[in-house]
Amino acid sequence: MTKIYKQTTAHYRESIPIKRRTLFNALLKNIYCCLFLLIPIAASAQTVVTGTVKDEKGLPAVGTSVTETDVKNGTSVDPNGKFTLTLKGKLRVLNFTLVGYKTQKVTIGASNVVNVNLEEDLNKLNEVVVVGYGTQRKTDLTGSISSIKSDDLNLGGTTSNIGQAIQGKAAGVQVQQTSFAPGAGMQITVRGGNSINTTNSPLYVVDGFISDNGSTINPNDIEDIQILKDASSAAIYGARGGNGVVLITTKKGKAGRVAIDLDLSNGTQYLTYKPTLLNGQQYTAIQNATAIEDGKPVLFPPSFSIANTNWLEEATQQASVHNRSLSISSGDQNSKLYVSGNYINQKGVLKGTGLEKYTARIGAEKSLNERLKLGANFYGSTSKLFQQSYSADITAPLFGLLTAMPNIPVYNADGTYFRYQGKNNPLASLLEPTNTSTNKLANANISLDYEIIKGLTYHLGGGAEYTNLNEGQYIPRTLTAGAVNGE
Repeated sequence: MTKIYKQTTAHYRESIPIKRRTLFNALLKNIYCCLFLLIPIAASAQTVVTGTVKDEKGLPAVGTSVTETDVKNGTSVDPNGKFTLTLKGKLRVLNFTLVGYKTQKVTIGASNVVNVNLEEDLNKLNEVVVVGYGTQRKTDLTGSISSIKSDDLNLGGTTSNIGQAIQGKAAGVQVQQTSFAPGAGMQITVRGGNSINTTNSPLYVVDGFISDNGSTINPNDIEDIQILKDASSAAIYGARGGNGVVLITTKKGKAGRVAIDLDLSNGTQYLTYKPTLLNGQQYTAIQNATAIEDGKPVLFPPSFSIANTNWLEEATQQASVHNRSLSISSGDQNSKLYVSGNYINQKGVLKGTGLEKYTARIGAEKSLNERLKLGANFYGSTSKLFQQSYSADITAPLFGLLTAMPNIPVYNADGTYFRYQGKNNPLASLLEPTNTSTNKLANANISLDYEIIKGLTYHLGGGAEYTNLNEGQYIPRTLTAGAVNGE
């Protein structure tokens, strides 16, 4: 019999016989041991899948990407066509992807062994791409070429040039924004840094016509882009193609009824990060304490009226972007016509900056007979850029705003800009000067194609390009430099 002893004193206590406590402790030890032994069993319960991937000819499909459907987990096929993958998800479905072949989804069986034969995607391999003066099928290509169709471009919003349209769309092509200002250019590098004295930008060829302003074309007018990345481009275009070649084919309309496309997009831009700056009281206290430590009189006596000005808030805004595109296309078996217009108005996050641009394009083709075809293209644009440096160098307005004294006001009582010790108001240094750039561009080209025999065509083309760039700066009397010059 098990007895329980109780002591009813001020300190309550229960005691359990030693035999019963020993059995209880032994049971706990056994449970802990079992759990400890089950840990490596649970860890080794992961499923490992192996297999081989081959093409239609039975050769190893080297470079095939093998991924799970429900989680971010994958591997690639080795030179022997084999792969090994430890599953992390629950669906047990693998995706096999290789450029030029159809993507396959395979459900893993009980054996955890998967063998796949990829099937060629003839629609992609038979695509015709432009290579210099002619065209080839992808299956016949030996050079390095990236082909981007109009449906794959980044369009709408703030996209106003080729660089923004192809960013992230062409393997091996680096696209970097040169500035965060509206209308800033994009640095496109195809073959790396080949020169330290001149530009590394590629050569632009629009509809067979070499253009110095090909990067500014309206992306909505592009039918496709071919980027020649290897040295073979130099064999066609000479030294000008040493940095790579970007071949742009614009839209010409399609046979059928008239098609009208309207693209409207609006957006906003704002600062994602704003540094924490001192307020007026904090700045005043620090400056006065520093002056006292140096044995100098305080800079701001008690009679000084302290303001709390956040100069960065005063100089920035939530900017709006408006992009409008309209195109009309029509055609039949012998004629094609495409007309388009684009308007973009982008205000900068930094006040006083912005871009306003108008573009227009006309493209036409006419088959005069079975052998003779005539083509013509016209492109015109005008843009006005309101500029300010978005960098924080010592000469830029942004540097003056970040280092301005927060204990002085922006304006006087009469609405004029407040000046302290004769220095320019940092907001006035941003808003008062005029720094504009107006660019007018027009180019036109005409071509004639005559098919001598099947597979041999004589192409005759010619064109001209006009560019007018005007830049103007004006410093008014509200600034110190303008007052000195009497402007």
